[in-house]
Amino acid sequence: MNFNEIKNSAAKCLEMGQVRKAMNNGLWSNCLPAYKAVMTELAEVEGVFMRSNRIVMPVSLRSITVELAHEGH
Repeated sequence: MNFNEIKNSAAKCLEMGQVRKAMNNGLWSNCLPAYKAVMTELAEVEGVFMRSNRIVMPVSLRSITVELAHEGH
């Protein structure tokens, strides 16, 4: 998985779209509580959301990310 795959998935992700909209207009009512709780820690970098130095994975890539993280076990 590379940055462009994450960026493309984030662009298509409804959840990330809600976060992007909330960051732009300051209205977090349509976002999941998990995002509201960390809204001051979120930033968008080239279409990918970051929480501090960590990537916020789009929904479609989360299971793949977990599989990749556990490959070495």
